[in-house]
Amino acid sequence: MATQRKAGVALRASERCAQLYIDRQSTELTAAEVAACIGVGERTFYRHFPRKRDTIRPLLDEGSRVMAASIRETTDRPLQESLVTAFRDAFGGERDERTRRLFPLLLRDDGMRAGLLHAVHDGRATLRPAIADRLGIPEDSVQVRAAASLFVAAIFTALEAMAQDGSDPLGAFSDALAAAVGNPLQTNNGKETTP
Repeated sequence: MATQRKAGVALRASERCAQLYIDRQSTELTAAEVAACIGVGERTFYRHFPRKRDTIRPLLDEGSRVMAASIRETTDRPLQESLVTAFRDAFGGERDERTRRLFPLLLRDDGMRAGLLHAVHDGRATLRPAIADRLGIPEDSVQVRAAASLFVAAIFTALEAMAQDGSDPLGAFSDALAAAVGNPLQTNNGKETTP
């Protein structure tokens, strides 16, 4: 119970940090400035966020949990469609505006980008059980690990495309996922190769 309460506090603080970055249109704030703006002391801030890039981690971890729950809740659909729904649930709908405004800021800042990459990478561990359940194979299998890796790569690719050229995040994700499912490693200059 205490762990859940602490996670809830960290998530709310992370959401306030994200809104602060959006409002300022920058992540170039000191930890002291961020702490003051979200209404916590520096010691409390550092207890939750040892580095400034960690301020977005609870928000991103929550996104992974939302996606895993969505994958489990959409068993009546093909897995690829469930993954698109999971992305929409985590980054679209009521979160769409925040996605469009926050992620370009995170991707322009080397430290925040590193934090984002780390969280996306670690999100595989949250997503693997849901994907394993859907595929009906062990979570530690190569197939599930590869599927989770493709999923998180498609997520990052979509967010990066949105940040670079203003692409619709859901459309960019669908395109990235379709490209991954089509296995671009089996092509040679757009032509199929035989193994």
